[in-house]
Amino acid sequence: MTRLLCTMALLSAGLAGLSAPASAEPTRDDVLANLQRCAGFTDNRTWLNCYYGAAQPMRAELGLSPAPDSQVNLIASAPVPQAPPMQGASASKSGGGWFSGITDIFDLKTNSSSDSDFGSGATKLASYSYGKDGLFTATLADGEVWTQSPYDDIRAHWSGPATGYTVMVSADMFGSHTMKVKGDHDYRVIRTK
Repeated sequence: MTRLLCTMALLSAGLAGLSAPASAEPTRDDVLANLQRCAGFTDNRTWLNCYYGAAQPMRAELGLSPAPDSQVNLIASAPVPQAPPMQGASASKSGGGWFSGITDIFDLKTNSSSDSDFGSGATKLASYSYGKDGLFTATLADGEVWTQSPYDDIRAHWSGPATGYTVMVSADMFGSHTMKVKGDHDYRVIRTK
């Protein structure tokens, strides 16, 4: 009974967070994307320097003194963090994300976007490519470019023409984003342009 109450409290808190207004601030998105790259550093001092360098786009926007080049350059050289391998029953499910543990308890399906998930925010892909690590970079019809988060535990296996894929990107909690792909999985993404 206690576990059920805790789960319901977490679910309620999460749903309340979903109704919060999404950040449409590109500079904040850039800083958050940079911060994700810093997670690949295991040394605390290097991570902290990367963290300071990650905030450079906001420092520039606010007219603050720039971070030293040594800190800013760490962003480009950051190693890609590896997501921990999934084990057990969770490994067979896909979708990941903040609610994955809660949806596993209730056996809710989060691995495929249905037609009802796509509304006025849906668009087509203009192009896509895969990196050496298997992560995709997708350009939307409006020119936005999104890269799959290294923390996502699933990989896309698209092979058809880009214009055949309908997608919708939505803001999640803590500045993260999800790309829903019609008839496919939902992916965690980072805006790069």
